[in-house]
Amino acid sequence: MQLVTGAILAKWAQIGYEIGAAGQVAGSAVPFLTFRGTSGLAQVFKTGLIVSTTKAYAITGPVLVAYNTAGGPTGDLGAPLTDQRVVGSLNQQDFEGGLIQFANGSPTATVVKSPHQPVVTANPPSLLGGNAVRLVVGGFASGATVRVSQTGQPDFQVTVPAGAYVWDVFVPATAAAGVVSITATDVSTKATATASYTVRNVVTDPLSISAVSGDLQNGAPGALLAKPLVVLVQDVDGNPVAGRTVSFAASPGAQVSPATAVTGANGLASATLRLPVGGGIALATALAGSDVVTFSARASAFSITNFPALSQAVSGVLGNGSDTIAKKGALLTAAASLLRYYQQLGVVPQPNGLAGVLPSISS
Repeated sequence: MQLVTGAILAKWAQIGYEIGAAGQVAGSAVPFLTFRGTSGLAQVFKTGLIVSTTKAYAITGPVLVAYNTAGGPTGDLGAPLTDQRVVGSLNQQDFEGGLIQFANGSPTATVVKSPHQPVVTANPPSLLGGNAVRLVVGGFASGATVRVSQTGQPDFQVTVPAGAYVWDVFVPATAAAGVVSITATDVSTKATATASYTVRNVVTDPLSISAVSGDLQNGAPGALLAKPLVVLVQDVDGNPVAGRTVSFAASPGAQVSPATAVTGANGLASATLRLPVGGGIALATALAGSDVVTFSARASAFSITNFPALSQAVSGVLGNGSDTIAKKGALLTAAASLLRYYQQLGVVPQPNGLAGVLPSISS
């Protein structure tokens, strides 16, 4: 049994599952890298192939035969860019390296290849130090030897079996701000492509902080708010920033914990807020860099519905002393009322029945 998941599963469902154009699944999903450096997954079906990159496409019929003959995703055509569609009087499907056409009723298709053009990409094109950038050189002839030059780094050469090479570069958090250029050159044909990415410094780069959740809550005086105060730290491009310290503070009488928190990979940090014992509005701030966001919460007294307010107006004395429950049993009565309240909620067991104030509790 083969597993079909994600975008490939969605495409398979769109074209009719087993009774559709691709038929039954015939193999597992296999990763690939095209001549342009596009990565993805391809899964074989009985009468089709589904290829997933940023989107999934189905390849069937005469196009499939011609595509497989041309080497599939790792061949000269690379990954599909469209589904099959009618163009003029022909059925056509476009690929990174050309197109395949066939006429209705024809068992064979024609492959039209486009010349490969060298390309270099950097993703993301702009980043803060402390993150990684993915670099791709592609569009070269299969088996070509490519020299790669980068700003501030020694050149290196790499053989590209499928015409592309992909690698990740980690930019240290202490890296100076600036532009890094990448040039890839075929050592034989001298075909060249260039790209660049921008490094921003984590200290000087402006940040923004925003409230995600936890604002405008209500609670009892002195209570810990039910939801944490959650903030998101982003860079100027709107990307989440990891590893930044967020400082939390609270207005007089309120308490926030912890005082500082470090953002995770998703750019989020959080703290909890305990309200002041007096009523009113409590404020909390979260600071990242020079940007600040404010949370507000209201502390207000409230009554518990269905609270069993037991009476201490019963006969009897407290323990072995002479003080009566009616005179000095307020604390006992309050404790019994609380216990009964939680028993009625089902939080506390009642092996001897509901709590109450008995006429006498002397031993």
